[in-house]
Amino acid sequence: MTKVSVIVPIYNCEKYVAQCVESLRAQTMEDFQAICVDDGSKDASLDAARDAAAGDGRFDFYQLPENRGQSVARNLALDHARGEYLVLLDADDYLVPEALAKLVSRADTQRLDDLYFSGKAFFEDEQARRLVPEDYSNRPSFEGVASGMELFAFFEQSDAFFAQAPLRMVRRDLVERAQIRFCEGIIHEDLLFTMQTLVESARSSFLNEELYMRRVHAGSTMAQPRRTAENVRGHFVCLQKMERWIREHPDRLDGDFAQAMAHRFAAYRALMAHDWKLELTEGERAGFLDSLSPLERFEFFSSVVYPDTYVQDVYDSKTYRLGDAIASLPRTVVEKVSGALRRGRES
Repeated sequence: MTKVSVIVPIYNCEKYVAQCVESLRAQTMEDFQAICVDDGSKDASLDAARDAAAGDGRFDFYQLPENRGQSVARNLALDHARGEYLVLLDADDYLVPEALAKLVSRADTQRLDDLYFSGKAFFEDEQARRLVPEDYSNRPSFEGVASGMELFAFFEQSDAFFAQAPLRMVRRDLVERAQIRFCEGIIHEDLLFTMQTLVESARSSFLNEELYMRRVHAGSTMAQPRRTAENVRGHFVCLQKMERWIREHPDRLDGDFAQAMAHRFAAYRALMAHDWKLELTEGERAGFLDSLSPLERFEFFSSVVYPDTYVQDVYDSKTYRLGDAIASLPRTVVEKVSGALRRGRES
């Protein structure tokens, strides 16, 4: 068995993919399999990757006949993986030379199901920095071993959880045993994959070292100048599936994890409400609603659109402002009485 299978989906990244491949060839741990899947690139990305890997039998290349999305490419690679562990690497990013060696050493020593690690974002220009201001530098360290749910709750307490699938290494037999694959046809698929795997992990930990170099550039999926219905759709599908799992497995939950998940759900719903209200055009909204079943439309409006609208309407209403003014009168009276008593005692 190969120690690590590194999955590299490739799409229109001719400018960057050679550095990605070269970072794998430079790894101090040589026992890995790299599975590179070209997702119907319209440039010479596949040729650039093959040239960079020339003569290295650890690299396997596959090509999809048309662009199907990152999830399809990753799932194809998962079907061909034979490593004990899985690592995901985007073709416009790269790993530091000691990355795989450090990850395997820690995972083997602590007998881990999955191991989170840190990265460093670097930006091609100021536009990319404004669009995706990622910073992984303030994450608290965690040296011990916990279940995936416990570690998620630990991260969520300090807003230090990152859902990016490439920022963790997971044991392949966990993924196969739970029959987990990336959800196809959406973006933000990392969120669902990470959640599906972490709830299956009995032994998780965090290596607080910058092993992953994440390139943020204007052409990447997450650095688009405007968010669209695909952003809303991706988060909505992920939350639907995650909430379904929670309701089907109440016996596996504990209070801290449940509260942490509620906090995470609220953050994504607020983001969807923002996108729906301020980013999407009328045509995008109509197209998104047409794609939903009546039940899905009910869930979307009841959990995303109407709560945000109701809260804003309440705060903006004259009734609320009048009620708040009336409610403030007793506080004012109490403050005045307390001040008079205090002055009386002081005199």
